[in-house]
Amino acid sequence: MGGRYRLIEKIGTGGMSDVWRGHDAVLGRPVAVKVLTEGHADDSAFRDRMRREARAAARLCHPQVNTVYDLTEDGNAAPYMVMELIDGPSLAERLRIGPLPWRQATAICAEVAAGLAAAHAAGLVHRDVKPGNVMLGSSGAKLVDFGISAEIGEPGDLGHDGLVLGTPAYVAPERLTGAPALPASDVYALGVLLYKSLTGRLPWDVDTKSEVLRAHLLTSPRPLPYVQGLPAEVADICRRALAKEPEARPSARELSRVCHHAVEGTEDLTMLLEPVPAARLRAFQRVRALVQGPRRVGLVAAGVLALGAIAVTTASAQSTPTGTTPARVPAAVADTTACQVTYRLWTDDGHAFTGDLTISNTGSDPLAGQNLTFTVPSNQQFTGDGWTQRGSAVHVQAGTLAPGGHQDLPFQGTYAGTNALPAAFTLGRSTCDPVLVGVSGVPSAAGAGNAPAAPNQPATVNRPAAGAPAPQQPAPPQQPAPHPTKKHKKHGGDD
Repeated sequence: MGGRYRLIEKIGTGGMSDVWRGHDAVLGRPVAVKVLTEGHADDSAFRDRMRREARAAARLCHPQVNTVYDLTEDGNAAPYMVMELIDGPSLAERLRIGPLPWRQATAICAEVAAGLAAAHAAGLVHRDVKPGNVMLGSSGAKLVDFGISAEIGEPGDLGHDGLVLGTPAYVAPERLTGAPALPASDVYALGVLLYKSLTGRLPWDVDTKSEVLRAHLLTSPRPLPYVQGLPAEVADICRRALAKEPEARPSARELSRVCHHAVEGTEDLTMLLEPVPAARLRAFQRVRALVQGPRRVGLVAAGVLALGAIAVTTASAQSTPTGTTPARVPAAVADTTACQVTYRLWTDDGHAFTGDLTISNTGSDPLAGQNLTFTVPSNQQFTGDGWTQRGSAVHVQAGTLAPGGHQDLPFQGTYAGTNALPAAFTLGRSTCDPVLVGVSGVPSAAGAGNAPAAPNQPATVNRPAAGAPAPQQPAPPQQPAPHPTKKHKKHGGDD
């Protein structure tokens, strides 16, 4: 394809695309190639959806979010998107065997929540968080498929025909009543995912599509059943994530922090992964540790699986077998940094750029004013009030930050060649959790001629104070429930 990518074997099929294991002949590396299927390749709506997915992923650089290498729209040929290949199953495949040990389930959800927090900081709502969009690779859990993502605050997608984008089992109540895109909707879906990972079933006794939609709107979720060893704070954060009102739910960052601390705070920090029959999960690999030490930003992606019919099922629990192989907790879960740096580009004209950098205190103790340092290539030069640069090292003085506080530091600069984003930030002697946001809406070079122009400015994000308690859940609104047979544009499955 394109004189560069050779397709080897099909590894996934969805409602609008196929995913292939491929080979990049130029760089000599394995890749995943997502190709629009016949019947969709000529449909402008599906082309736009693939373009949206590629652009959304390109705005983020986070270890738990997929990265797109390339997007090609070559004349009349089917559009295709190239991603990093992950030789591992989706969480949906793993859950078909049964529920996960609580440490593994909690660690996976901590990683997915961290990826969602990065997306929310970039102004994006995923809108299709589900087990089929979580890939389990050698470097941890990866959130994939931003094909129906939306900007925070974008008007709801509930049409006059009663159609909604998403997967019924994971659609938040407010999306069924036409609310705008909210980060809390992703948290709700992650709450359902956590519940199912721990128990093998959904939080309601439902058998049909109409029943699951009615349950989202009207039925309180069942309390988590007893899970041996499960910390009370994990059960509580799962309960809060499933609140009917968006403002009663925790943020994705809080959910990630609580789950991470629950895994870290137990005596046994190994995750036991059950052996998987090769015939059932041929590509399965155990989740194993990233390189130990401070978290590093990696460019990750995955073959995107999944669009299927609804199947609200109950998986039977299985006891943990003997002879399992222990794997260390992924570094992304074991990270104890108390600061986050969001590096956001606002404009880039090919020679000069502007942006801002936000330092957030994500810990429980104040951060005294310290020097923030990061490195850039020698072809970049930073300027701005309080900014200094010596060679490739860039410095700026941060103020004192209370727990949950943040400080915004605008910058500007020039460069020659490529405007690479920094990968690591150090505050004093601590390494901060990085979130990198490129210029919003700028298409890739391959798709630039086919895409409409978009503003070079990311959406504004209001960040809640880290660790702040969620407000008391108000009573559900007294309004008629939508018709329980609401259809979904994308599909009806619960994977």
